[in-house]
Amino acid sequence: YSRWSKCPGSVARSKGYGNTTSVYAAEGTLAHEISDQCLKDNLRPSTFLDTRHTVAGFDFTVSEEMVDAVDLYVSTVRDEYDEKAGDWLFVEHRFHLERLHPALFGTNDAGVYHPAMRKLVIFDLKYGAGIRVAAENNGQLLYYAIGAMEQMGPDKPVDEIEIVIVQPRGGGEPVKRWSLSLMELFAFAGDLVTAVERTEDPNALLASGEHCRFCAARGDCPQLREDAFAAAQADFGPTGEIEPLPTPAQMPVQSIAQLLDAAHLIGIWIGAVQEHAFAAMSDGTLDIPEWKLVPKRA
Repeated sequence: YSRWSKCPGSVARSKGYGNTTSVYAAEGTLAHEISDQCLKDNLRPSTFLDTRHTVAGFDFTVSEEMVDAVDLYVSTVRDEYDEKAGDWLFVEHRFHLERLHPALFGTNDAGVYHPAMRKLVIFDLKYGAGIRVAAENNGQLLYYAIGAMEQMGPDKPVDEIEIVIVQPRGGGEPVKRWSLSLMELFAFAGDLVTAVERTEDPNALLASGEHCRFCAARGDCPQLREDAFAAAQADFGPTGEIEPLPTPAQMPVQSIAQLLDAAHLIGIWIGAVQEHAFAAMSDGTLDIPEWKLVPKRA
């Protein structure tokens, strides 16, 4: 949601691209799988210490850092759940919001419904350390809250929704909470439908930003490339060479500020080019002069 709501054109542009997973995404998937198993089978995260797993072709050994991160998330969910009070706990809950739009579906990490308080709490584990995620007005979690309510049905009325993001490795507060009313969630549902309908426009807008990190077409996106080079104040010359950039000491203060603001776009685009080059050289479809693949070292 965080991608296509900001860049509706990314949906059509991403079609035809295979699903590629980085080692960081695969590591996050493993943390989620362990968390789910702990919640479903009432296991301790330490049970998985030093166990070996393969996710999306990457091999991992569960470290103490992963165990500690999973333990914080599992403990946060368990502390919210009171079986004797009649609370309802759901883990890895899949939903399809057909009544809003056929294309709206997803999976909740976990949630707890308190019937006595008519309160729904939605949990999300963010294992990544690179980007801090806020709970307030988090579209992805609001989307999950709608999915949870659709599954619960009219026999479980809700007056209050709380969003909880557990990000043990993100720096700052590891557990972030934000509450909203049912009417506020209904207002978001209207925005959600509008956003998904925009993706169906043949001329849907392309917009670059932090969300480009999660787009399969980022290496072939004209908008991201244009914005990245505009931010760097660089252009390709007639021979394909990049014209020399001024030194920081020669740049006006405003130019430095603009470059710092847009540095993430440049990094995202360069990272996409590197990923494409590596994949193409690995399967033999591309030969880049003066570049070669070398074996990885542990």
